[in-house]
Amino acid sequence: MARWQILSPTEAATFEAPPVFTSVERKRFFDLSQRLEELLHTLRSPVNQTGFVLALGYFRASKRFFALQYQAEDVHYVTSQLGVLPGMVNLDRYDEATARRHRQIILNYLGYQAFDAHAERALRQEIPPLVRSQVRPKVIFLHCLDVLARSKMEIPTVRTLTDLIVGEINTHKRTLTAVLDEQVVPELRELLDTVLEKANVPDEPIPQIQRFKLTLLKKISQSTRPSRIKETVEDWRTLHPLYDQLAPIITALDLTHEGLRY
Repeated sequence: MARWQILSPTEAATFEAPPVFTSVERKRFFDLSQRLEELLHTLRSPVNQTGFVLALGYFRASKRFFALQYQAEDVHYVTSQLGVLPGMVNLDRYDEATARRHRQIILNYLGYQAFDAHAERALRQEIPPLVRSQVRPKVIFLHCLDVLARSKMEIPTVRTLTDLIVGEINTHKRTLTAVLDEQVVPELRELLDTVLEKANVPDEPIPQIQRFKLTLLKKISQSTRPSRIKETVEDWRTLHPLYDQLAPIITALDLTHEGLRY
């Protein structure tokens, strides 16, 4: 089964790549304050210092860490700021174990929390109400980014956020399906099937596009013409017995107003 994609491939690739800075932004995010310079003195080599400052700058801008990816202009700028001669820094030697250790230092330095079980629980409280209201997955994704930023929590990968959102969507669907399976008896299913029939008007030619009866019931005419009023009354006579029998099930589904409209 194909995995859900909330972001397009282009959007996901952009999200997972380090930000691209202007010269002004580069100066801002890679600023070496006195406090930072004191911290850099505790790191052992120019390679570690460069990798650390790059990760710090990218995190300042995006609240994310990236998989040892760097923009060439950023590497040149940071090494110049550190007073390292060109060619003396080989970031291939900046290993993942050191990078992980530096990420925790950066989080502590900036007062942020790693994306961990606590952060995941916070999102699991935010996502279900949006899913129940049928908010689009991409809007939920952006809301999660906002929640994490406001809470000073690290933003994880696209896949991590996508799996959380899709998991809640699937849970919601299973819940609704279970309620329907339990409460919609065969007689009700037959009644609902009647609104999924194609509407035909006697003694009139069959139109090229035939609409389901349900489609024709979705909008109520506000016209005061007698013929329209008659049609509206007929629609009400169709819907009223349906609603009377389905009201307990609608209540059991526990839908929000937006979810019910959807």
